[in-house]
Amino acid sequence: MPDQSMEQNIIESWTKCYLNETMNFNFTNDFQLKPIIKKCSIAHFRTANMEKVLEPYVGKLDEFLDYVGKEWKQNIEYDKTNGIIIADENKDYCVCPLVKNNIIQSEKLCSCSEGFTEKMFSYILQKKVKVEVVRSWIRDHKSCIYKITIK
Repeated sequence: MPDQSMEQNIIESWTKCYLNETMNFNFTNDFQLKPIIKKCSIAHFRTANMEKVLEPYVGKLDEFLDYVGKEWKQNIEYDKTNGIIIADENKDYCVCPLVKNNIIQSEKLCSCSEGFTEKMFSYILQKKVKVEVVRSWIRDHKSCIYKITIK
């Protein structure tokens, strides 16, 4: 009977294998994979207990953007007229735990960041938003930049 440590290693190894195979699978196009990866961002959102983190900012976008700037050290530009937020993570590394821990190195994971950011801003605004990763560390080793469009 495997001990808990061995079981955790099996889970991590299996997950890593699955992710690598999925990311390298030759889909007809990446539009087939993108929604799957975006949906998986909920695992990070829930594990990080983001609803509790975000609760004080529901309906208070300006306060949240100040928080993100001060606490997360992100550079934020907010065009209120057009409902567009540009968020620069202002980091010289990828914040994704899968990349940081060398589980997988694929720019396809940026879809997960889009999903996470959409979930975060949708929760605060209580309506849908659209997020696009404009630039990412894993693509060109420059800080990740997100374009958040409030619908």
